[in-house]
Amino acid sequence: ESGGRWEYSAPQAPTLAPMEEWEIRKLEKQRKKEQEQKEKEDKEAAIQARKEFEKAERDDKKKLKTLKEQLQQLDALKEKEWDELTEEDEEQLEGEVELRQQIAELEKKVGGSS
Repeated sequence: ESGGRWEYSAPQAPTLAPMEEWEIRKLEKQRKKEQEQKEKEDKEAAIQARKEFEKAERDDKKKLKTLKEQLQQLDALKEKEWDELTEEDEEQLEGEVELRQQIAELEKKVGGSS
């Protein structure tokens, strides 16, 4: 009887629905897990970027302080009489313009807070 064959397959049809729901739940859970992982990675990347920025800013402030100290030394050289200046002193004084430019750039970069 061909009718009996169809009767056996009829009960199997409803069992497919829960299987699909289970698969959907599994996929949704996996997607959610991947999304959480991505958010975690993005957050860690943002923290790392902030740390690198803060380190660069500290380095810039340290360099700015060093350059200002060099500028003070140049100002001390300017106090010397022209005949007291050595060749080395004159070379340092020639670098004053570049030194002032570097200081100006760093002050702009770090906001002049120091």
